Amino acid sequence: MQEEVYNRFIQARNRNDLNELKRLYEENKNELLIKLEYGKLLAKQKKYNEALAILGSLLNTSKKAQALMSLGKLETRVGNYDSAREYFKGILEIREDTFAMYELGKLELKVGNTQKAREYFEEILMIENDPYAIKELARVELKEGNINRARHLFLTSLSMKHDSFIYFELGKIEMKAGNYDLSREYFEKVLNEKKDIYTIFELGRLEARTKNYSLARVYFEEVMREKYTPYVELELGKLEVACGNYEKARNHFKSLLKTKDKKYALLELGKLEISLNNYEQAREYFEEILKNEKNIFAMLELGKLEVELGNVYTARNIFVDILREKEDILALFQLGKLESSSENYEKAKMYFKRIIDVDNKDCLSRFELAKIEIKEQNYDEARKYLEDILVVKPNDVYAMFELGKLESHRGNYERAKEIYLKILEIKEDGSTLHELGKVEYQLGNKEEAKKYFERRLELEFSIHTIENLCYLELKNENYEKAF
Repeated sequence: MQEEVYNRFIQARNRNDLNELKRLYEENKNELLIKLEYGKLLAKQKKYNEALAILGSLLNTSKKAQALMSLGKLETRVGNYDSAREYFKGILEIREDTFAMYELGKLELKVGNTQKAREYFEEILMIENDPYAIKELARVELKEGNINRARHLFLTSLSMKHDSFIYFELGKIEMKAGNYDLSREYFEKVLNEKKDIYTIFELGRLEARTKNYSLARVYFEEVMREKYTPYVELELGKLEVACGNYEKARNHFKSLLKTKDKKYALLELGKLEISLNNYEQAREYFEEILKNEKNIFAMLELGKLEVELGNVYTARNIFVDILREKEDILALFQLGKLESSSENYEKAKMYFKRIIDVDNKDCLSRFELAKIEIKEQNYDEARKYLEDILVVKPNDVYAMFELGKLESHRGNYERAKEIYLKILEIKEDGSTLHELGKVEYQLGNKEEAKKYFERRLELEFSIHTIENLCYLELKNENYEKAF
């Protein structure tokens, strides 16, 4: 290539100047490098048919591998994944190419083939310690729900190469794990480098989750000023529901009814109407979604609505219908609750155990199973479920409270006392204070019992606690105090 042509080519490529590259291509049709870059730029500017023709003409030349790569990326971009896969594999038939493996891994991850994606990224890492492959492997782990493994891989990639995208992903991971301060820190690191509306949106969701509604609104409105996004409109609606501004919330949701996100708006409108006891209006919204598709979320909400209205048979049929579509944990949980409330304990246990088969760390199902076992006086089984919860979530006060009551019921008062005191280290809870008072009385510590009952009454009114205090005073012959 002549020096003058080469210089023009470099300048045009650096400027993404399609017209200049086209002129160079027409003047120098035998220059493969110009043809390749012209085809790539056509694809970048979404002129796909022209790009396919130009790049396809390079497949019998020395630029075949580069053309295959560009064609694979083009087909991925337009959603022709099978064609893209063949182009990338064509490169691997020519040579061992980590870039092709990387693109294949990303493609398989995009279509949900996580195992295949993992194989490609791990193959790259056998060849070289590549931070990009580690980052994508972290995304695979995230997709499969392996949060701790994903976190570790993201941090490993970050230690090798700075990448604000990883801070963003770590922020989402920590938010999901409930580590809100750390999540906020990661999101703010992204914003220290660049103004990113996706990060601002996630910060809004974080603040909404931690009930900092005013700050959440500021973030969501900032995103809306930059770019109108239906998802943000939806979040603003949910925010107004949380703040009790139901009319504002309704307006946000209704503004989405003529968009492609209509079904999400209908779902939120239905949930809003349920909270306002407008059950028939709620049913209409859910049924409108179900006219167009078998939407599991709408079916779940409709099923819960029927439970609320006492239509147990109808609700059961809806939840079972969901399970015909997929093994859905939420439907299984609702069926378990339904059967438990109807005292069909064996059926209820079956549904909760099916959830644990799907998600071995599920705590809600174990909690419900523990409650059933207590009702059936299977105390050892109940203890096992509650202790399993505390392995996964050591500070779960609900599991601790039930375990304390169980130990107290079985006469293990010192153990019960230990559990209740641990709950009070986490939160000041009236029910726990009441139970601790009862335990102290059983241990013969009447003054301690009285102290805990009085603390409970300072926190909240309870007729049961007053009755226990009266009983204590009567036992101490303090008749005036008692009455």
